[in-house]
Amino acid sequence: MALKPDLVILDVMLLLKDGFAVCHDLKNHPSTKSIPVLILNSLDSSLENKRGTQVLAKGHKVDGYLEKPVDLNHLKTEVQVLLSESDKQEEKRQKVLLIDDDPDFCEAIQTILSDKGFQVITSHTGEDGIHLAETENPDIVLLDVVLPEMDGFAACKYLKENIKTEPIPIVMLTSIGSRLTEPDYA
Repeated sequence: MALKPDLVILDVMLLLKDGFAVCHDLKNHPSTKSIPVLILNSLDSSLENKRGTQVLAKGHKVDGYLEKPVDLNHLKTEVQVLLSESDKQEEKRQKVLLIDDDPDFCEAIQTILSDKGFQVITSHTGEDGIHLAETENPDIVLLDVVLPEMDGFAACKYLKENIKTEPIPIVMLTSIGSRLTEPDYA
């Protein structure tokens, strides 16, 4: 999304894709997942359909839901509430996914980053790390090069080819260079 709005107001009935599908796409993309979405609905307003539409809205991660015709005061109040909640979410800690097979290293990095206000999720394998990246939507991935079974390069390639995880920055970590010694020419 070229523009990064503070709030998206969507009608359910759109030409190419309905508002729920658009909301679903926004909420499942790392760069737009935190933008609040308010859905407007003018479908059948019977009690049964209202409940069904509200369940559908919740399943698509809609933040707010109003029925048309919308009272302007009610719309203004809902927008203020959603923007206020969004501001609080922006204050949440950024999420770091650390993928490394060394439990001591993971514990040390988790302690350091947690003390700095980051939320840290750890994984000890590439496969599990990929799953966590897809489900947790971290703000950044710290990825060890040397991992059992699937190495860091393969995991990185998979993450960058997956539309859901491609935008997440990845920092590759390695201790390979620290194991090399200079030749003794004496």
